[in-house]
Amino acid sequence: MVSKLVVLICAVIAGSIGLGVGYYLRFVISLGKKGSMELEIKEMLLAAKEEAKKITADAQSKASLTLEETRKEIKEKEEKLEQAESRIIKKEDLLDKRQTDIDKEAEIIKQRAVEIRQIKERADKLEEDRKKSS
Repeated sequence: MVSKLVVLICAVIAGSIGLGVGYYLRFVISLGKKGSMELEIKEMLLAAKEEAKKITADAQSKASLTLEETRKEIKEKEEKLEQAESRIIKKEDLLDKRQTDIDKEAEIIKQRAVEIRQIKERADKLEEDRKKSS
């Protein structure tokens, strides 16, 4: 019986030691997994931050290009507008000059018409005088 008791005690001691070693190994393994999970989370966070920076940089680059293109288009439209305005001003000046010339010619024609009437009146008067004298 003593030997069964010793075997039983040894078995209980061995089981206790096995449980202690198993718990310790499980604790060490879980710490390793926890560390690797934290490391994996940090790596994912860094990757996400890098991706966000890349996306932001791309967006800023595209926005800069769009802004530059828009500025060029606005400048081109302003230049075209200035050219059109310049042409319109030139046409208005030309029309003003033509109107002035036409007004001068009309005044000259009026003066000539008056002169012609005066000459005709003189001619009629001379003709009447000649008819009276003959």
